[in-house]
Amino acid sequence: MSIEKLSSGHYRVRYAVGGRGSGRRSATFERKRDADLFEANWKRHKAFGDLALLDAGTQPVAKLASEWFERYAVPNLADHTLDAYTQMLDKHVIPRVGTLRVRDVKPNVVRELRAKLERAGVGRDSVRKSLVVLQAMFRYAEGSDEWGVVRNPVRAVEKPSARRERAIVCLAPRQIEALRSELLARGKLWAATLVSVIGYAGLRAPEELLALEWRHIGRQTILVEQHNEDGRIVVGQKVRSRPPRAVDLVAPLRQDLSEWRMASGRPAAGALVFPRADGDPWRRHDYGNFRRRLWHPAREAAGVESLPPL
Repeated sequence: MSIEKLSSGHYRVRYAVGGRGSGRRSATFERKRDADLFEANWKRHKAFGDLALLDAGTQPVAKLASEWFERYAVPNLADHTLDAYTQMLDKHVIPRVGTLRVRDVKPNVVRELRAKLERAGVGRDSVRKSLVVLQAMFRYAEGSDEWGVVRNPVRAVEKPSARRERAIVCLAPRQIEALRSELLARGKLWAATLVSVIGYAGLRAPEELLALEWRHIGRQTILVEQHNEDGRIVVGQKVRSRPPRAVDLVAPLRQDLSEWRMASGRPAAGALVFPRADGDPWRRHDYGNFRRRLWHPAREAAGVESLPPL
């Protein structure tokens, strides 16, 4: 082990974690005193046989993000959640803190990250999700000798509120019927029925709406027990851990669904209520096309204001 003074005035400590012939590493310090303390600490760890702990947490945050995503996020999170988290990592987290060492991420660094995102005009929900992703990464690393995270630094930082900035507006019956009239005038019975299900049953669109099968349509209720994840039908509600639920089937919606089933040729109980033309479940872009080509023109023609989440 050796300490040398650099031309910049800093001090570099060279050391080897393994035995004779192992690769050498280095650490640089602004003050000689810090270099001396590092050397003393290195010798103490060597005496107790735990030199590997000296390197714990020296990996960049980007490496932690990659491991967390592969080993935890992909096996445990829904596809739409993975897509949202990927966006937050790629756009907001990695560009700003990806090169920092894991051990250098302290609460003050996280607070500064939040401040930078807000100064850059990033929306409240995206700021919150970015911090949630970062906190999940450090929770994965917490207590690990490899990452050297003793206490999650993100937990101590206040996050923006998760409350909605815009209220979800329910369609009134007259608005539903006005929209249906516009869509029927365009020869789109399926689209008119889809609007009925959204308006009268309140299914989450597009996830629950586009996973609905005819077997779910009862005499008095609609059973919600699965959802569509970009063309893949997944058992369970959109919100994980929620049990199946039954929605009242009101008379106008019962009539609309009956007419649509007749027009569809009385499909089997296990068939989708709203399949694509090829019979497969809708993909995310199919729903985007519906909104752009049919929903918004019909809404504007019917005098219905734009409303989330459609």
